[in-house]
Amino acid sequence: MTIIAAFLRLGANRDTLRQQVARLYHRAGAANEGRLILWLPVAMAAGIGAYFALPVEPGVIPVGFAIVGMVFWGWSQLSGWRSAAATLAAMALFGMLLAKAHVWAFSGPAIAAVTEEIHVEGFVEQITRGLGRSATVILRLGAATGLPDDQRPKRIRISTAVQKNLRVGDHIEAELRLNPLLTPVAPRAFDFARTQWLQGIGASASTRTPLRINRNISPPNWLAFRRAIDAARFTISGRIRNAMPDELGLLAVALVTGERAGLPPRMKDSLQASGLAHVVSISGLHMSLVAGSLFWIIRGLLAFSMHLALRKPIKKWAAAAALIAGALYLALSGCEVPAQRSYLMLAIMFAAVLVGRPALSLRNVALAAMVAMILDPAAVLQPGLQMSFLAVTGLLSFFEARRMDRSLPPIMRRGRVVHAAMRLALAFLTLAATTVIAGICTGPPAAYHFGRVSPYSLVGNLLALPIVSSIIMPMALAGTVMMPLGLEHLPFAIMHIGLKSVMAISDWTASLPGARYFVPGQTAISAVVFSAGILHICLVRG
Repeated sequence: MTIIAAFLRLGANRDTLRQQVARLYHRAGAANEGRLILWLPVAMAAGIGAYFALPVEPGVIPVGFAIVGMVFWGWSQLSGWRSAAATLAAMALFGMLLAKAHVWAFSGPAIAAVTEEIHVEGFVEQITRGLGRSATVILRLGAATGLPDDQRPKRIRISTAVQKNLRVGDHIEAELRLNPLLTPVAPRAFDFARTQWLQGIGASASTRTPLRINRNISPPNWLAFRRAIDAARFTISGRIRNAMPDELGLLAVALVTGERAGLPPRMKDSLQASGLAHVVSISGLHMSLVAGSLFWIIRGLLAFSMHLALRKPIKKWAAAAALIAGALYLALSGCEVPAQRSYLMLAIMFAAVLVGRPALSLRNVALAAMVAMILDPAAVLQPGLQMSFLAVTGLLSFFEARRMDRSLPPIMRRGRVVHAAMRLALAFLTLAATTVIAGICTGPPAAYHFGRVSPYSLVGNLLALPIVSSIIMPMALAGTVMMPLGLEHLPFAIMHIGLKSVMAISDWTASLPGARYFVPGQTAISAVVFSAGILHICLVRG
């Protein structure tokens, strides 16, 4: 009888249960209305990742027809979850098609076996100067004796000795033995060969014989522009090394020009163990400090004029100047992929200021992510894009939730000393919260790609980031600006003090027990599931 009564009560409450589920569904839909755009880059990234994971090459025609079918199905539904599902599916298929187009356009032939010593010639596209007398040269091949045109790589990577007279854009000749690209050293290890192949690099070589330079052949215009930028970077690096001749000068060069190859292994290991490795990689932190500082300085100076402050759009003027400053910093930093993504995100945010829209929003992050993947779909597989956009998404969702939470008490004025102390405590708590959030969001990609995490990154970042933000980067900007006047020694001397403090914090944090914490090899499925969970927490309301 008890069981029969339970079934009767269940039947009687079935309508009530359905009503409750319907109310929850309606409430969740209302809370997340208009947030489908935030999931479009996620769907695009899923399609790109699926393309590279497929065991066979998909055809263009089936994928194109599937995209058209999904679009029409979504239009037929007009609204609701079916339309959203069709839109996300079409975006995933578009990402797959985009990755296929990128592979077709940018990849090149790669040799399969070691060649005999052959004559090669071409233009130098990139020079990376390492420790001691070593350097890496990326050469755009113009000719390779003994290799048919359909088997000749677009570019080769040459390990050689440093040549002081070698510059980007030089036409060189050499006799080299070409080697195939390196395969992963272990299962599921990072595949350098795939990354280089997608950049058109199809072989590597090593020589200690100086490369012969032919000054009679001029580079193309785009390479001549890169030569001018590389010459400026070389000059700036030399001026920094003259002002800071010790190891910290190498760290300063990495912060200003992006040349990290010369950093000593001890310094790299210390920064990784302390969770401060992101400080030497020019990314959103550096770009925002340089362009953002200039934005506030210009806006503050213009605000001294009452006429300009009340009658002219000084905020937009400052945003335009910050965009130009960010572009110059991007060029001086070598236009590396993390710096490109950071400037892209910064450019979209300042563009929002120019058109009168909110600068810091998840929509801008979604737009920046889609543009970054359109420019380089293969970057989805790299830890840089994954970690940077996950971190920014987590931070902006945190501040979005904080703005929506009206239960937070405002800071009341209770005297200047108390008010200043409360402001300082709030700034410290905000820095701690952002560090924790960024660490959580970047944890799954870091564990998957590097097999290590930094347990004390909160301690290291809390102690070091205020020095980086208030001393190191402002002095780096001031010293670079004062170089034409020969007045860079004082800013770089102050920067040297800040770098010495940061390295002392890094060494102390890295010396704590358990600072170098290694994790077992993660599978791609586990990394995807963790990342999807983080995105769900950040993007879904309610």
